[in-house]
Amino acid sequence: MKSVHDVADILENDLEKVAILMCPKIAMLKDRLIKAGASGSLMSGSGSSVFGVFESEEQARKASLSFGKGDSLFVTHSIEEGETHGDHRYQDLSGRGEES
Repeated sequence: MKSVHDVADILENDLEKVAILMCPKIAMLKDRLIKAGASGSLMSGSGSSVFGVFESEEQARKASLSFGKGDSLFVTHSIEEGETHGDHRYQDLSGRGEES
């Protein structure tokens, strides 16, 4: 099983550098996630979101406190070994949604 640091070490998105030139907020969000304790941070796909990888849900929730209510923020978890689809639980911490 890979550790959080193993996963963080291989995060890569070839579009990220170009996207940051067009939208500097991406770099700012990545930096905030790292400063908040993420082991790694990356822009997803073509830039629809930025995510951080944390060692625990507790650390992710603590880091979420450094973001404002206007930011869309979700604490999620990875699928555990042996799961086929996860349990689809997440918490919307933006103040606009509900837990499911």
